[in-house]
Amino acid sequence: MSNKSLLSEHTRSFSTWLKDQVMRELQDPSHSISKRLKSLAGGPNFRASFYSGYVYNGCKFYTKEQDKISTMQNSGVVVEAEAMHFASAKDNRPAYGKMLYYGIIEQIIEMQYNDLIIPIFGCKWVNNNTVVEYEDIGFTLVNFDKLGHEEDPYILVSQAKQVFYMTDPANKKRSAVIKPRSRHIINEYDDDIELEESSSTQVVQLEDVINDHGDNNLLTCA
Repeated sequence: MSNKSLLSEHTRSFSTWLKDQVMRELQDPSHSISKRLKSLAGGPNFRASFYSGYVYNGCKFYTKEQDKISTMQNSGVVVEAEAMHFASAKDNRPAYGKMLYYGIIEQIIEMQYNDLIIPIFGCKWVNNNTVVEYEDIGFTLVNFDKLGHEEDPYILVSQAKQVFYMTDPANKKRSAVIKPRSRHIINEYDDDIELEESSSTQVVQLEDVINDHGDNNLLTCA
């Protein structure tokens, strides 16, 4: 089998393999299986909770629909993942490495695995082939008209890092990625205030960089 076929087979059959493996080891008294692993191996039950907003690790995340009726943008996420990357459908020599994936949250779901609750985000992801990195001036442009990874929309909430997207007025199809500065949450009532101050500070810095760079076609900020 080719590497691509092996990867597809792994994705398709892993959950079944894990369940069979755990059940087999449970029959052996010499093996110790944690409750967490047993719950995961059994798979989620038919009960799930859906949310329009979710607070995790000091950040408030929204779905895209919630963003439309909110005064703040909280649906943008980025995740860093290690994966095999194929240049085309005929590529049998994949490259393995870390990549950043930029997305917008469409669903927030709490999956129930017996005694466990696992929160996940269902996202729309930008096609990585359309992402443009300007390393010399320190920002990234994405195009949400060009989507990818539609077969793999879900990530763990714990994997997500929050980002914001600023539309380029010169080209409505492009958006600049704004990464908020890391900050300490003083208490649960200060989340919104600190997040807003952090993102606005980053926008001002981006405007200064663009003005210094002198390229209005690259990105203009209102």
